[in-house]
Amino acid sequence: QGDMIREQAAVPNQGRCATSWKFVWLAVAAIAGIAAWYWFTLAPGHVFANDDFAAYVMQARNLATGQAYADIHLISNPAAMWMSPANGYPPVFPAMLSVVYRGWGLNLTAFKITANVCFLLFCGVFLILTDGLLSWPMRIAALLLMGFCPVFWEQRNFILSEFPYLLFSFAALTVIASVYRKEERGSQRIGEVLFAAVLIYLAYGTRTIGVVLLPALVLTDLVQFKKPSRFLYWVAGLAGA
Repeated sequence: QGDMIREQAAVPNQGRCATSWKFVWLAVAAIAGIAAWYWFTLAPGHVFANDDFAAYVMQARNLATGQAYADIHLISNPAAMWMSPANGYPPVFPAMLSVVYRGWGLNLTAFKITANVCFLLFCGVFLILTDGLLSWPMRIAALLLMGFCPVFWEQRNFILSEFPYLLFSFAALTVIASVYRKEERGSQRIGEVLFAAVLIYLAYGTRTIGVVLLPALVLTDLVQFKKPSRFLYWVAGLAGA
């Protein structure tokens, strides 16, 4: 009788395991399909409708060659002054591009691929973030809808910080959400604190709008625990250091 009970209990576990592997393979296939589509449809050069990409490229060159970071000599577009920062942009995305610059020089395609890799990594974060919110077929369907949505795939040809910011900000939210699901004060591990702090900093260092993650963290912490937790103190302190 005991063997029969164990066998009956093993059947649902085997079913869940099979479903889990099916999800993993479909997720990998979906992300690979998105990657192939983005790769094979990359256009050469760069359009000048969003000519602030030049600021990122020149800052990457300065970091790679040891020149002054803000010395970019960008000639602003008089028709789009709001897109032409005199001193450039925050340093995280140019730092990423500087690694590519050292290896491949002024290669616009390589710069685009760097941004697109960030989007593909974000796709993985998206699947983690939606765990428990949607069934696994719906998560795959939502991923495909997002990946092939023109709003996203048109960005594949731009050397801009949207994709890196998407990755870092949503990764930070995913880590924070996983911590607060525990609903226990002081139960966080040091790795979670460091990971959340680094991701918040990377989001802010990619686009300054990332600063909103800190007040969002404060509000979430107060709603969850009614008063500031050690997790909040450590993350806010490290991210702002």
